[in-house]
Amino acid sequence: TLPELLRKQGYRTAAVTSGINPKGNAFDQGFQKLTVVTRSKDDTADRVVRRGKEWLERLGDKRGFLWLHFFDPHDPYKSMPGFDFGRSARDRYDASIAFMDQHLAPLLEELAADPDNVVVLVADHGEAFGEHGATNHGHNVYRENARIPFVVRWGGAKPQRHPGAVTILDVLPTLVQLAGDKSAPGYGRSLVPQLLGEPSDAQRGVLTESYRKGQLYALSTAEQRLIYVQNEARYERYNIVRDPFELTDLHGQDRRLDDVLEKQLYDHLAQGVLLRRDFQKNILNILE
Repeated sequence: TLPELLRKQGYRTAAVTSGINPKGNAFDQGFQKLTVVTRSKDDTADRVVRRGKEWLERLGDKRGFLWLHFFDPHDPYKSMPGFDFGRSARDRYDASIAFMDQHLAPLLEELAADPDNVVVLVADHGEAFGEHGATNHGHNVYRENARIPFVVRWGGAKPQRHPGAVTILDVLPTLVQLAGDKSAPGYGRSLVPQLLGEPSDAQRGVLTESYRKGQLYALSTAEQRLIYVQNEARYERYNIVRDPFELTDLHGQDRRLDDVLEKQLYDHLAQGVLLRRDFQKNILNILE
């Protein structure tokens, strides 16, 4: 795990979580200090930040890795005192975002004061509010569910925005390299070259998967998204530069491009996505 790799390099490790059971899914593996604020689905950004700052103060000048897991913003979109944007689900979701911003922003500003600090801000999914006939998340793999913030702040990085596709699997190799190691195990890719100014790989495809409603996969590049609904043996393809809301299915109109993206998707699945979920027989169905 990332904390285990960083501990080998002399880092002290800690995690502060809310809304999950870190011991139940081994998210605590490698952390020397674990603080569970709550396992309930509550907006607790204020408490998570406070406990995180307490650990950073005790850390002092020593090298450390801190993971803060915020459950907010998330359904069930509870009303937030002081942030009344309306009563709709989207309004309450926005209120939760504002509540989190209020408490997280000061910590980010403090960390930014030291150029040696590295901060990575990511999410694990987006949220749907009626797009493609869905709400919440996990029921499909369209961009409203799959597109997330991925922000890296490091003193040696040039301010920039990269159009290439990335994945949260890139967090581990990126941080391990920034910590001083040259490589790390796993399927992700270090983004340090991009932080230093190299262009994105526009052809790189990254995988999204969901099993909440069927077996759903998507391959995303800088310009294209290929969606595969495995239980229906159906593909969709979208040009997300021209069609960012994925409204016009282009699959079948350019067979060469479809083949290239499908090959990339199969390569990802062959790395173990289907195998680890006991879908070995489905690989044969895909390749037939």
